[in-house]
Parts: sequence; C-alpha cells; structure tokens
Amino acid sequence: YTLDYKPGSYSDNAVTVSISTSDIVGLHNLDATLTLDPKAPQPSVAISYAYNRLPFNVGVRYSHSVVPRSGYRLNDRTVPFDEVNDAVTSSVSYTLYEDFASHSLGLSFSAAHFSGALPFGRGVDPYSTVPTDPPSGNINIAHLGYSFSTVEGSIEAAGPARGVTFQIGLDYGGPYVGSTYTARAVSSSIYGYIPMPWPGHHTLALRAAAAVSAGSYPRYGAYTVGGYDLDNNALPSTVISGVFNGAFVLRGYPARAYSGSGYFLQNIEYRAPLLKIDRGISTLPFYLRRIDGSLFCDWGG
Repeated sequence: YTLDYKPGSYSDNAVTVSISTSDIVGLHNLDATLTLDPKAPQPSVAISYAYNRLPFNVGVRYSHSVVPRSGYRLNDRTVPFDEVNDAVTSSVSYTLYEDFASHSLGLSFSAAHFSGALPFGRGVDPYSTVPTDPPSGNINIAHLGYSFSTVEGSIEAAGPARGVTFQIGLDYGGPYVGSTYTARAVSSSIYGYIPMPWPGHHTLALRAAAAVSAGSYPRYGAYTVGGYDLDNNALPSTVISGVFNGAFVLRGYPARAYSGSGYFLQNIEYRAPLLKIDRGISTLPFYLRRIDGSLFCDWGG
C-alpha cells in the first residue's frame, strides 16, 4: 500500500490511500484507491481487478469521483457546483513477446454517467433569467490501442538505456455504443533512447506525441500543454509527487499555457549520471542510489 499527500481538486491537502495486491503467481491483481479531500463533498474511490491466466488479460474497473465545475448561473450570478462521475470499464488485452521486443493490442469499453449537484433551493429570484442546466448524461467510449516496444533498462543509466516505443490509440463514442454525446479521438506517441558511445552511461532521449479530438461531449478533448504549476503548488510537491509531470509538459512556459482539441509535443533530453552515492540509513526505507542530470529542449503547442 502507499500513502500520498498532494493537492486535490478542492484543497491543497488531499490524502490518497492506494492498495495493490495479487496472488503469489500474479494471476489475480486487485487495486484500490481512496482519495480524501477535506473540502470535497464526497471521497473519490476506484477499484480494479485483472485476471491474467488466459492467453489474453481481462480486467474491470469502477470509479466514483466528484469534481468542481463552474458556469452555472443562478439569480443572474455564476455559481460553482459539484459534478458527480460514476464509470465502469472493461478491458481485454494481448501481448506478444519476442526475444527483444513486444507487441500489445488492447480493447476497452467505458460506460460513464455524469451529472451536476446544482445549488438550486430557496431564495431564487423569480425575475432572474431562467438558468440552463449544465451538461449531464452518459458518455460511453470504445477504445482500441496498439503499442510496440524494444526498450531496455539499465541500473547504471538515467532511465531507459536504449530502444524504441510506439503507441497509437483510437477512441469512439456515439449512438452506436449507447452514448448521449459523441466523441472521437486519435492519439499517438513515439519514444526513442540512444546510448552514447563514450563512457559514463549517457543517453539521448527523444519523444514526439500528438492527438486530435472532436465531438459534442463537453468534457472531452480539452488537451493542455504547459509548464509546472509552481504558483499553486510548492516545488518539492511538484518534483516528488510527479502529479504534474504529465505527458503534456512544455517546460519553460506557464502551466496550461495552451489548450484545445489537439496538441503536438516534442521533447529532447540528454541524460547523464552525475554522482553515484549508493548509500542508505541502516535498515530504514530511505536510500539514495544516484544523482542524475539532464539537459532538455521542449517544443509544441
């Protein structure tokens, strides 16, 4: 189990308890998370189960969350409200292993219902503009994904040592899958790791990613790229938790500097081990293996 302390959706002091367990041979896997935010109206929970005995892997996941929204007008004033989301996802995947490569093909179907807990009660001005309810209903998404990887790791290198990873995904939501709204998206990314020929286990890491989306679902396809949100989160929290080190990081720019229905991003990093410490404190679970450094360049929008 793990215990994470980081900013939440409603406050800067959210606690997430995660539990992961499996049988001795790894055929059954069970994961559960519980997020407690003191200012949230309800806790957020997620539980998933996977079975790996068949030639392909199958899994199921349930999640419940509450997120803050804005844009609802009451008495001619914009007031915040809470949106409740419940989702169930079933998935099946197959992985083909070769000597130094792997191919993975996955298919999943997600059925989610979302609705707003609107602050509508007494004290409504009968002469104010009639409010329009925010979006609500079902959004069902069928996803097909493929990935190919030849990446090799190393205990001496700063991250993966060599290889290539390619991923592509297709999403569809619409009346054919029982969805209230439509949603279509395609995303792809490629990673490359090139070991340098000189001593020191230096690595050149390359990455390119892009996605585009369309449809009538109001919560879908809002991609954002930008730097770390240091104004609302302390630097230690940003670095240690990794919650803001997402796939859309454009370092050197403000947080969420660009947003829209598509994005393109390139990252180049030169990684090098700087100092090998390899020391711990007796038998305590604190250990410092190595200090690494990287020189990077990001481009995208």
